[in-house]
Amino acid sequence: MLPIKETLRTLVAWSFATLLLTILMVLASVHNLFQKKNRKLVAVKAFPRPLPKRDDLQFYAHMLGLDLLEYHILTPDGFEIVIQRLVNPNKEVSSKPILLLHGLLQSSASFLSSGRKSIAYYLLMNGYDVWLGNNRCGFHPTHMVFKDNDPKMWDWEIHEMATFDLKTMIEHVKNATNSQSINLCCHSQGGTQVFYLLANRNLEHIDKLVCLAPAVFGGEMINDRLLFRFMRWLSPTGYDWLFGIQAFMPIMMKVRSVLYRYKLFDFCAYAMFNYLFEWNDTLWDPEIRSIHFLFSPVYVSAKLMKWWLSDSVGYAHQKSVFDNGDWAKIEEELPRIFCVLGSKDLLVDGKKLMNSFQSPVVTYLELKEYAHLDVLWSDDVIQDIAEPMLNFLKQ
Repeated sequence: MLPIKETLRTLVAWSFATLLLTILMVLASVHNLFQKKNRKLVAVKAFPRPLPKRDDLQFYAHMLGLDLLEYHILTPDGFEIVIQRLVNPNKEVSSKPILLLHGLLQSSASFLSSGRKSIAYYLLMNGYDVWLGNNRCGFHPTHMVFKDNDPKMWDWEIHEMATFDLKTMIEHVKNATNSQSINLCCHSQGGTQVFYLLANRNLEHIDKLVCLAPAVFGGEMINDRLLFRFMRWLSPTGYDWLFGIQAFMPIMMKVRSVLYRYKLFDFCAYAMFNYLFEWNDTLWDPEIRSIHFLFSPVYVSAKLMKWWLSDSVGYAHQKSVFDNGDWAKIEEELPRIFCVLGSKDLLVDGKKLMNSFQSPVVTYLELKEYAHLDVLWSDDVIQDIAEPMLNFLKQ
């Protein structure tokens, strides 16, 4: 039984989340009506045939003629996390392992939901042993001791995700493949986890690192959006009462679990992301947009969202999330790094990150028409990103 105060706080947070989600949905829907899109023709089908909506990434892997093996592993602080291995049953497993790690509110599916036009599929077809990582909680929060209504289960932010989740995944891939080192590709918050370990001299056994829109320096959007400004304005106590001290707005995941089969969910999910972040799907294949949103959002802690918007972190002020991110001091310890930046990405400022490096081991590619999710889901992601990424990995 939770104490009366915690029960009351949970009720307040759920009520506020329901009200906030309703208001945002109305605003997002109106905003979406006035969006103009100029699409080009889609040349390549993502999947061999039209597919039903299923909350099962393995199903979509099978439709590509692939297997998706799933492993449940434990972090040192007791969380069960899921890591997946993409396998071509008609070929021997490669000796070149690469781990792909998703961003905030996303899952491993973000690297595969584009089917034959996804980064995961392309790497597998080009001889890599592809592993898909998932951070703690995901779709089914599981801990060896705590229940999901226990605030202790949600007492974590980026430190734990980097130090425990990411390092546990790296060790698992190393051990499973008998490799001394692996390659790593991360998107957005996945990049935050990586650079957190780099800044603290705590990332080992990485051969080459690819970062897609890494979230290290905040973009101008953080100060533009009323919702983010409101969340930053709240005192720590006010934030805890309105957003709780457990999962962040869990009603989003409840809505997803009920509505994901319907077109309404696809519209609502896209409209919400478009309204909050000014991303659009102009560069995406419209036939598979609904598949992308089948696998997000996922459960994260309210404490993590507070961390992102905290004045002490710096991201909300378009600064680095790390006080000790002086890369010049540790250049000799860095793996070779290749970053992909989108010029229209207003959520992160990749150029500031690149300008903070002096080392020739760090190179980057900037794409003028790309925003934050386009680096995963653009219809041209293979030629624009995956092919240069493969060239980097082969060097």
